[in-house]
Amino acid sequence: SAQTADALARAAGSSAQTASSAAAAAQEAADNAAASAQTAAAVAEAAQQTADSKVASVTGDGYVSATGDSAVTVSLDSSKIQAPEVTSAYTNTKLAQAGYVDEKVASVGTIQDKTITLKFIDSGGTSQDIESFTLNQAIDEEIELYGVATIDDIIDIFAPPAVKFTAKQANSTVGLNRKSPYQTLEYSTDNGNTWNSMTTATTITLANSGDSVRVRGVLSSNNSSSNYTKFTMTGNIKASGNINYLWNKDNPDAALKQYCGSKLFSGCTALSDVTELELPATTLANLCYESMFQGCTRLTTAPVLPATTLVQSCYYGMFKGCTSLTSAPELPATTLADYCYSYMFDGCYGLTTPPELPATTLAVNCYQYMFSNCISLTTAPVLPATTLSVGCYSGMFNCAALTTAPALPATTLTMSCYDSMFYGCASLTTAPVLPATTVVDNCYAFMFYGCKSLTTAPVLPATTLSSYGCYQGMFQQCIILNYIKCLATNISSKQDCTANWVSEVASIGTFVKASSMTGWTSGDSGIPKSWTVRNA
Repeated sequence: SAQTADALARAAGSSAQTASSAAAAAQEAADNAAASAQTAAAVAEAAQQTADSKVASVTGDGYVSATGDSAVTVSLDSSKIQAPEVTSAYTNTKLAQAGYVDEKVASVGTIQDKTITLKFIDSGGTSQDIESFTLNQAIDEEIELYGVATIDDIIDIFAPPAVKFTAKQANSTVGLNRKSPYQTLEYSTDNGNTWNSMTTATTITLANSGDSVRVRGVLSSNNSSSNYTKFTMTGNIKASGNINYLWNKDNPDAALKQYCGSKLFSGCTALSDVTELELPATTLANLCYESMFQGCTRLTTAPVLPATTLVQSCYYGMFKGCTSLTSAPELPATTLADYCYSYMFDGCYGLTTPPELPATTLAVNCYQYMFSNCISLTTAPVLPATTLSVGCYSGMFNCAALTTAPALPATTLTMSCYDSMFYGCASLTTAPVLPATTVVDNCYAFMFYGCKSLTTAPVLPATTLSSYGCYQGMFQQCIILNYIKCLATNISSKQDCTANWVSEVASIGTFVKASSMTGWTSGDSGIPKSWTVRNA
């Protein structure tokens, strides 16, 4: 038994020694692994610092070159790139660099199996790779903030910001019909590598569909009705980018100047797509976008217009004659200005849905002829305003297909406020209530002229008609109108208050008048002949 116990003790001692040796070996291995990891981390950090130092030290502009269909090289040229302070590093899983990536390029997909090479080109022209990696589905989640979808997206992120014109048809062209003497413009056809002066003698031919030209510039002073810049185009063109880079390439957030975009693309029938063209200014300048897209007959959708405070004539005639426009941009402004929306959609034959108009306080001629000749518009926007201004709704709708009028809640009128508001609305069957009891000059003049489907006039409660032209031509050519209730008791014979107001209405109808009123005449400027007259 003693011999057996001794043998067991010797065996146990041997096992302990073996275990101790194994533990020591494991510790050594762990130490080596930690050292390797530390070394790897140090190497990675050093490499990162090198990359950061190379990028952070350069100034100027940037450009990008694509290599075939499978790779794109982002060149950081010390003579050409504007490199803001880099706070995040390039890594093999992200495009994370402050100041370059436009966060508006949100998650729109990924590039799969595209090799991205970031290069630094020093002042001597020597090229060095900073990073090269492949974007694929496995790292998609790690770059979702930037959401690059195509090589063009990579190019747009890294290329110098400008307005970009892209051919949607081979051999499309972009040029200038005229250039403001206060504006300088330059263009690049190689994604910002080289820039050339752009004048009225410049015509850029985009040989292939997908080819593009970038344009940027500086507007040094306010334009005017005779001094403005106007593009010309042929073929089929898409415009994208921040429009402000045409006026201040170094400070696109600077205040706009008067007439800056006036007539800018007027008559550009080749311009078909502005859905990615940004007009980001929320503080506008007088006439800044006046007639900007007038006559752009291919446009179907308008750019976003975020401004909530408007200025004089800022959107005047902006989309006039855009015959293919089917939807209007949202118009969130609640503070209006004189003529701000005048003629904005005049002649937009394809427009079927109007934008909301939330303003409750109006300005002089603010909605004048806004939807005139919108022949496909069947529904009017809600008009909540209770404080009117001179000519505010003048000629607003000349819409042959409009069937229903909006409510008009204002009780205090202004000169010409509803003048010709529904002129030529041949499909209108119901008129809005008109609650005002005091009229002013031309307030309802020609309001329902040519409304050939209207059978019943709104009640007219005003008792004194002494203002010039207040009902002049109001129901002229309403050929089936057969009922009017007018409670006037005093009509001035010198003010043309009711001149031709019932010319060419139905030959038979009913006219309801105030029982005390004895001064009505018979005919086109009074009570229609052959109508039955009743007292209220």
